[in-house]
Order: sequence, then structure tokens, then C-alpha cells
Amino acid sequence: MNKQVRKEILLFKTRLIDIREELEDTADKIQELADDEQDKHDNQPDNLQDSEQGQAFEHAAELLSESAEYLSEATEAIDSAVDSLSEVE
Repeated sequence: MNKQVRKEILLFKTRLIDIREELEDTADKIQELADDEQDKHDNQPDNLQDSEQGQAFEHAAELLSESAEYLSEATEAIDSAVDSLSEVE
């Protein structure tokens, strides 16, 4: 492997690490939104938790948490890609 290829691999690793950090930050913010929606649901009186609005809060919380989990899985995949690129160097 020549110097130019190693340089390109290093650039790819750097870009992937930056993307990973951005995804991780985004996942954290989405999870915070999910927690807020769940709190809205949980802080309603019991009779309102089953209302349309209460169910909407809970459904939003579930979808947001699911999205955050997908992003977390993506960060794990990026970690694996970076590890593989490190082995190539």
C-alpha cells in the first residue's frame, strides 16, 4: 500500500469519526425529546393518559426512542468500519 492510499484511508477514518460524533449527538438530542414526550404522558392524570392526546405523547416517545436507537446502531457500525480501516493501515 502506498503513501497516497494510506493518506486517503486516514481521511476516510477522520470523516467517519466526525459523522459518528454528529450521529451520537443527534441520537442524544432525539432521546431527550423522547424523554420529554414520555414525561408529558406520565405527568398527565391517569384518566388523560388514555386520551387521544396522552396516546399521542406516548406514541411520539416510542417513535423518537426508536429513531435514537437506530442512530446508536449506526454509530456502532461506523465504529466497526473505522476499526477495519485501522487494520488496513
